[in-house]
Formats: sequence, C-alpha cells, structure tokens
Amino acid sequence: MFNGEIVNNVLVGGLGIVQADLDCKGHVESITCRAVIMMDSGETIHFKYTHNMVEEPCLSPGDRVKVELLSNLKAVVYRF
Repeated sequence: MFNGEIVNNVLVGGLGIVQADLDCKGHVESITCRAVIMMDSGETIHFKYTHNMVEEPCLSPGDRVKVELLSNLKAVVYRF
C-alpha cells in the first residue's frame, strides 16, 4: 500500500497499470517517486508517493494497481 497524492488533477479511481516510476529521490528508508498509472478508463494519473524501500519496493512498469481516491487529491495505491 502506498499513500500519496495525485499531482495532475485527474480524479479517477479504480484499476490501472503502472506505466513508469520516475523522479525517485531520497534515502532508501524514505524515497519519493512519481508513478504514471494508466487507468482502465483510459485516464492517466501521476501519483507522487514516499515509501520505505526496505518494506515495499517502488511501483514498477506492468504492476496492476487499485487507486483509491481520498480528499484533497490524496490517494492510496494498492499493488496486487
């Protein structure tokens, strides 16, 4: 599970596939990345998130994910 925010104001939740994971910066225990997710609806989401690489590797191209929208452009992404 990844907590973060949608940075391109596309507010479509649901299922999608990670196309890219870009701009990863930081320390292995607190790295910030921007995932590009193509939603099944055809919309593209840019999702900025910070995570611990030891506990959960970065999202990778081809990963199937579920995007759950929260308030104020916040979102949770689940990899499965």
